[in-house]
Amino acid sequence: MKLRFMFIVMYFLLMIRTFQFHATRLQYLDSIIGNSDIQCVNQLRMDRRTFGLLCELLRSRGLKATGSLAVEEQVCMFLHTLSHHVKNRTIGSRFFRSGETVSRYFNSNCFGALDGTYIRVRVPENDKPRYRTRKGEIATNVLGVCSQDMKFIFVMPGWEGSSSDLRVLRDALNKPTGLKVPAGMESGGPSHTTGNKTGSRRAWTKDEEEAMLNILDAVVANGGRADNGTFKS
Repeated sequence: MKLRFMFIVMYFLLMIRTFQFHATRLQYLDSIIGNSDIQCVNQLRMDRRTFGLLCELLRSRGLKATGSLAVEEQVCMFLHTLSHHVKNRTIGSRFFRSGETVSRYFNSNCFGALDGTYIRVRVPENDKPRYRTRKGEIATNVLGVCSQDMKFIFVMPGWEGSSSDLRVLRDALNKPTGLKVPAGMESGGPSHTTGNKTGSRRAWTKDEEEAMLNILDAVVANGGRADNGTFKS
């Protein structure tokens, strides 16, 4: 009887602690996306409207809430990690989630990574203004894309240093022989086979690509950039 009573007490203490964690988690999430655009931009590099549009776009692509983890929290954790280059354990402590949970949602449906980099060049004097970067260097803006296994699958040089990363990315996506976005998240589209697995996946449509680029446009318009300055306006 005494053992049963102790078990019940421990169960209720655990439930209270879980409730407190959940309440604190919601409070922290609300402090980022529920109060002001300034705080949202500072933490996620986009305003609340852009954040909402991104969440709706990802929902339309098949991203779903699981258990107590809403789509907004999944996206918030992901953007927070990218914006501030923080560790898995840091995000876990801020959102009161386990490291395994953070890792699972951060890495799910990840196809690779892309970024722009400057390479210094010599150009005629009259072309220097077009190739001058925001730091005053004369360079070309090169887009590089790598797969999950850290192999380069696409490189596009040639753009002037004054061009934004978004403009270079848009050009790469619009070229007939340009960057092709892989099949997306699990969704209700035509089936295809990858290796030994078959799944119902579909590629990004042009409208969805354009919607994502418009979201990035809005981020740039709000002065969005990563802490190390790699995401430029």
